[in-house]
Amino acid sequence: MGIPSIEGYINDDKDLWFDASISTTENFEDKFSRSGELGKLIKDPEKSVFEIEEEEKRKSSNVKN
Repeated sequence: MGIPSIEGYINDDKDLWFDASISTTENFEDKFSRSGELGKLIKDPEKSVFEIEEEEKRKSSNVKN
């Protein structure tokens, strides 16, 4: 079984290319490559699955206290 991936560009503009894949391991970490032009349009910060899970754990523990 291979790694699921997609590549393409936005609105027929080849300067706005991207390439995304996701690991099928336990954490489903992703890899997202993009052109510099597309990077200017993407909302920051980008977060990994691990970073999001850790953030949610901190929020959850703060609510319980």
